[in-house]
Amino acid sequence: MKNIRLLSPSGERVALAQFTKISTDDGAEQINREGGQRYIAIKYSVRGRDLGSTVEEAIAKVGRNVKLPAGYHLEWAGEYESQKRANARMAIVVPVTVLVICLILYSMFRSYKWAALILISVIMASIGGPLALFITHTNFSVSSAVGFLALFGVSVQTGVIMIEFIN
Repeated sequence: MKNIRLLSPSGERVALAQFTKISTDDGAEQINREGGQRYIAIKYSVRGRDLGSTVEEAIAKVGRNVKLPAGYHLEWAGEYESQKRANARMAIVVPVTVLVICLILYSMFRSYKWAALILISVIMASIGGPLALFITHTNFSVSSAVGFLALFGVSVQTGVIMIEFIN
């Protein structure tokens, strides 16, 4: 590298070694940049535990034990960040879904009693879901949250069929 020749402002070719110090040192194999700032990505995988609690524990331990110099900061991103965004969305989607189900049930039966009865079956199904996750040692995730929404739909459908049969 020291023999690479560059064109100077005067038009003369100058070797890189004439105005730089070139050395081989240990360090990062590449320099990553995002938003105009350098960053170092540290990656790890989680097995046998849910991602959220594992990263929360790591954040707490790093916060207690690692003191960064001025100008440096930590950012926890990747799948953890995506999961937090998805959980925030699900906190809105699930109540809105239940509310829409209530409105549809009331408009179908014109009775709060029948709508409440069907919603009780949805609540019972949502109690069985976490129990199934516990029994199978499965961690709650976005996929299981979507499964719960599907479970709500099946519970409502079954309830509607039973009430139509009763009526």
